[in-house]
Amino acid sequence: MNPDLERLQGTWNIVEFELDGQKLPAGGSKIVVSGDNFTTIAMGARYEGTVALDSTATPKTFDLHFKQGPEEGNVSLGIYELDGDTWTICLGLTGKSRPQKFATEAGSGHALETLNRARA
Repeated sequence: MNPDLERLQGTWNIVEFELDGQKLPAGGSKIVVSGDNFTTIAMGARYEGTVALDSTATPKTFDLHFKQGPEEGNVSLGIYELDGDTWTICLGLTGKSRPQKFATEAGSGHALETLNRARA
């Protein structure tokens, strides 16, 4: 297993969320990673699928392949940083390009999230 994927195992709480340049409430959203599977509970919906990481890219990249939920059959491309118990991701919404930086702007179709590892 990819060492970064090993470090991502478990539950992560979304503590900051920005979409298209607008800060929004994280509202108890979380991501659970188990193996290469993920479950996201956000904005009243549940998303499930697989995650593929490339920790050799600069910045590091990930691809989310949605298997269930509102985005079933779609793929979102993103970048990530992992620093201890903080995971920062920036991803393109379905059909949008992979972000090149950890920022969003109006009309970009990008979401920026900061997550903290949930305590057992």
